[in-house]
Amino acid sequence: MTSPLIRYAPDAELLAFLRVGRPADHPDNTTGVSMPPSGGRPDWGDTELLDVIAYLRWLRAEYE
Repeated sequence: MTSPLIRYAPDAELLAFLRVGRPADHPDNTTGVSMPPSGGRPDWGDTELLDVIAYLRWLRAEYE
């Protein structure tokens, strides 16, 4: 929960990031684990992904 992306990026940027995903070998990937596009849920629309973003922001606030 220390990701600056989660803390500072606007919802639209996070939504775009979730839509695209990130391969394990991407230079910004700190875990070495791939994140599939749409978090592996291609059936999810913006509403569901924005709910995920809200949850991540809530977790971040609880972490602080």
